[in-house]
Amino acid sequence: MYLPWPADKTLTKAFEKNISDLEKAISKNGLNNEKVVVFMSTSSTQATLYEITCKNGICKHDTLKNFNPSFTTVEGIASILNDMKSAAPALTYAMIIGGHGMGWIPVYPTYPTNARAISASSPFKNYWEYDGEFDTRYFGGTTTKYQTDITSLAKGITMAGIKKMEYILFDNCYMSSIEVAYELRNVTNYLIASPTEIMAYGMPYAVVGEYLFGKTNYKAVCNGFYSFYSTYDGAPYGTLAVT
Repeated sequence: MYLPWPADKTLTKAFEKNISDLEKAISKNGLNNEKVVVFMSTSSTQATLYEITCKNGICKHDTLKNFNPSFTTVEGIASILNDMKSAAPALTYAMIIGGHGMGWIPVYPTYPTNARAISASSPFKNYWEYDGEFDTRYFGGTTTKYQTDITSLAKGITMAGIKKMEYILFDNCYMSSIEVAYELRNVTNYLIASPTEIMAYGMPYAVVGEYLFGKTNYKAVCNGFYSFYSTYDGAPYGTLAVT
């Protein structure tokens, strides 16, 4: 579970809820031959790598490392994945990524001219920053400093010596597109993501978590997502696809 700094305290709280929900799924069925390792940035300069273990239905966190890694570069991503591999040697890996997302659009040092606000009286805002809008997600943080290009992710996975993830689950907005799938075609067998916005609550891991372990049940993951968001209080919206 890869949760880089989103530069957004609201989303950080959502990450904590995601982890708690995933632990509910783990507590229900336990872990057989699986290991769950979480990378989570607690600030722009601090991060923790820990393993979720479960005994008698009770989950706990075994801290593996506290550090300040670069999580937007190829080398930084590869280093984090190598730490994960050392903690959990396996033949097969899968990756859950939480954060904001803008699909295939690359990270710009500054917004291009045609994407900037017309005047200082109407400054640029992200879509969720307007009054009355729901908090949602994408790949990385709210500013370019904390955002990651899809190509960097792909190269980081390759540099870490992982041939292919079983799946990459993007718990982010707009990450299910042909462009994203093409960029990741050599580093994952499946892509689980949304072509639209995802509410800040994210994936309902308490519902779908059990289907992500062992032999992945992709249909059950999608059905669980649909069932949860069909009745989600205040914002019954959601789309999920498996590619």
